[in-house]
Amino acid sequence: MHLNDLKTITMSQTHYSPVKLIYGKNTNAFYSIGTPNSLVVFVHGFGGNTKSTFNDFHNLMQANAQFEFTDFIFYGYESLKSQADYHAASFYKFIRAVTNPKFIKKTEGREITNAFNYDRIIIVAHSLGSLLARRALINGYGQNDLWIQTCRLVFFAPAHSGARVINLAMQSMPGLKSVFGFLSMSFAPILDDLEPESLALRRLKADTEQVLVNSGNTIGQAYSVLIGQNDNIVYNIPFVNHDPPATPIPGKGHINICKPRHGVYELPVLEVINAL
Repeated sequence: MHLNDLKTITMSQTHYSPVKLIYGKNTNAFYSIGTPNSLVVFVHGFGGNTKSTFNDFHNLMQANAQFEFTDFIFYGYESLKSQADYHAASFYKFIRAVTNPKFIKKTEGREITNAFNYDRIIIVAHSLGSLLARRALINGYGQNDLWIQTCRLVFFAPAHSGARVINLAMQSMPGLKSVFGFLSMSFAPILDDLEPESLALRRLKADTEQVLVNSGNTIGQAYSVLIGQNDNIVYNIPFVNHDPPATPIPGKGHINICKPRHGVYELPVLEVINAL
């Protein structure tokens, strides 16, 4: 990432044009023109990507004065390949980097010193992304990372309690509907990690509960959880006791619960504002 990556701005703009980062797949950062005070990281779920999963989030955030001094990044990864722990480890490496003042964009108007820290960090995760977010927080706690002290988790249709994997694969990859069968497990091994009571989910729950105990219930819980009325993919079972009660969203399913639309469905953006 270099200074040349930032294109000419106008007075009406609050953020630079998106910058492609080296982490993950098609990961894009929207950096505030002014000195930032917060960071919002979006992480998609199984079969998702940095463009379609969160719909108009980037446009609505740039148009909202609440995010004028917020950096936001859409993290992408190849969810159809590898296992959950691999993606979680990669996501942890990414978030450690982008919260390091040596990495954060330094340019005119942004006073970023070596002692800089974001006042607030929010990870917005959809479906499978909740596993990556929770594991990153666990890893960060184990390494005494500073970023976890100001981090909040906002989940849309989280898969941390498991998913109906056949429904998930068919809805995420419609082209498989006519040929989908038991071979899907070898095609996308991460689906095995999303089975209820899988080893990956049992370890995640146990490790999260341990972090909650060790931190005095200050680190590890979600800040907000949103579930859709028409979601037939994930199991809407509370993950740990210290998570807040889920917010039910009428008329929304697994895929569209995290897709805001201006003037029609702006609740996702309001959830992020509330977490700032």
